[in-house]
Amino acid sequence: MQPDLDREYIVPILLKSVQVLDLLGEVPGGMRIEQIHQETGIAKTTVYRIVRTLVVSGRLCHANNGAYAIARKLNAEFDSSSCSSDSLYRNQVEIA
Repeated sequence: MQPDLDREYIVPILLKSVQVLDLLGEVPGGMRIEQIHQETGIAKTTVYRIVRTLVVSGRLCHANNGAYAIARKLNAEFDSSSCSSDSLYRNQVEIA
């Protein structure tokens, strides 16, 4: 990316959203809003808006324990069972 020429075409909230997705992609068990805020430095209200938008779009799921994690897709359809905290825990154990 050319710093001066392309800077005017950058969408800051999109960059922050990608940052959140990248972070959550590294943490199989998911993270709470406070943790995402601490790791990224993105304001909590912005983190909340980002993760809620990503949940609505099917990219993230929100577990019962308050964590947000990358949503698993089965047969190209969102599998809502992947949002259960038990499922998130199993995924973390399987990877570890």
